[in-house]
Amino acid sequence: MKKKFKQLDQEQRCHIGALLEAGKNKSEIADIIGVHKSTISRELKRNVGTRGQHAGKYVPRLAQGKTADRRRNKKPIQFTDDLKQQAAGWLRKEQLSPELIAVEWKFMGIKGNYKDTRGIIKDRVSIEERPAIVDTRERLGDVEEDLMMGKNHNSALLVMTERATLITTLDLPKSKESRIVNEMIDTRLNRIGSSWIKTMTFDNGNEFAGHREIAKKHKIKTYFTRPYTSQDKDTIENRIGLIRRFLPKKTDLNLISENRINEIEELINNRRVRKFDYISPIEKLKSPWPVAFIT
Repeated sequence: MKKKFKQLDQEQRCHIGALLEAGKNKSEIADIIGVHKSTISRELKRNVGTRGQHAGKYVPRLAQGKTADRRRNKKPIQFTDDLKQQAAGWLRKEQLSPELIAVEWKFMGIKGNYKDTRGIIKDRVSIEERPAIVDTRERLGDVEEDLMMGKNHNSALLVMTERATLITTLDLPKSKESRIVNEMIDTRLNRIGSSWIKTMTFDNGNEFAGHREIAKKHKIKTYFTRPYTSQDKDTIENRIGLIRRFLPKKTDLNLISENRINEIEELINNRRVRKFDYISPIEKLKSPWPVAFIT
């Protein structure tokens, strides 16, 4: 049976000390104690003396004391709602493992004490507070935003879809950095005019952390989806599924030209939609809403 890593107690530490004095190596000690070799390696790495007369030596009494101190000083993990939402976004969009999520938080400074909320989207308003009329799709101007990831998540396509018409715009940001994504959203809104847009609903990725600037400048109410709830943005998920027919998941979007992106945008907006009785999003937009969404 494969031995697993386990916590050691004081008696085992005394046994380890005696075996070390007898000249036993790590593998031999592990076999005698009945633990995996990595358990012994970790114990010696963390608990060998570093100062004074015990420097470089393993002293069971001191090893037990060091372990007890670490347990007392360990800060409680506070897994806030914001962190849950962030983790959910990374799991779904970035396909990060729990281990990599922990590493991301470590580099963001969110280590043992999860009260540190750097990197969390500020002033985030849940979709649950969005006006009910948005769900009816009876008016023009309720938009969903998301990033469609390219190969190895090293590139992305900014997708914006209007819920009532399925009109969709595609833009290639130079990076997933929130500042860059924000500038691209702003540029697109300036091009198409934003006075008719009422709400924008974003995914929970940090690339949309600049939503406040968009909301303030363009007088748009911004909302964020719930974690693990794909139906909160079913409209844009549907369009991304269509875009994937042209740009499969393993596509390196850095190699795709803007002309090709514009061509795909035109193709999907002129594609007939069954729910619209087989008229296209462009035709749906022209009647009854004469707005030039695509320019």
